[in-house]
Amino acid sequence: MCIDEILKIADILGKIGQFLFGLFALFISVYALISKRKDVFKSELSKAQFQEMGRIRNLLNQIFYDVFYVKDFKSYLETSECSLAEMKQEMPEQWEQFQNYKKNSNELFYKLSLPENYLIPKWIEPENLTKHCNQMKQFAPFTVVATGNKKDLVLDYQNSMLELIKYIDVQLKKNA
Repeated sequence: MCIDEILKIADILGKIGQFLFGLFALFISVYALISKRKDVFKSELSKAQFQEMGRIRNLLNQIFYDVFYVKDFKSYLETSECSLAEMKQEMPEQWEQFQNYKKNSNELFYKLSLPENYLIPKWIEPENLTKHCNQMKQFAPFTVVATGNKKDLVLDYQNSMLELIKYIDVQLKKNA
C-alpha cells in the first residue's frame, strides 16, 4: 500500500466522520427544537389557564354584586307598572347593570358547564365548578323575571359564589 492510497483512505474516513458528526449534530438540534416547542406550548397553556381562572373569578365577583340589585328589578317593574322597554329608557344605568349581569352570567354558565375545557387547569376540581353551575341553573336564563322569582335563593347563590371565589384564590396561590 502506498502513501497515496493511505491518504485517500484517511480522507474518506475523515469525510465519513464529518458526515456522521454533522448528522449527530442535526439530530440533537431537531430533538432540542421539538422538546423546546413542547415546553413553550406547556408554558403558554399554563399562562392561558391562569388567565382563564382569573376571568372566571372576575365574572363571579361581578355577578355577585349585580344579582343583588337585579333581583329587585322585577318588584320595581311590578309596582311601577313599567315594562322592560320603559325601564331601558327611563333607567339606563339599571338597564346596563342588568345587561352586564345577563352577559356575565351566560358567559360564566357556559364556562362552568364544560369543566373538562382545556383552559380549566387540572388542579381545579370539576366538582366545585359543577356544584356552582347547578346553583346557576336555578337562575337561568338570567332575566329580570327568572332572577326576580328566585329572591329567596339569592343569598345561597351569593354564598356559593363566595365559596367558589375563595376556592379559586386558594388554588391560584397554591399553583402559582
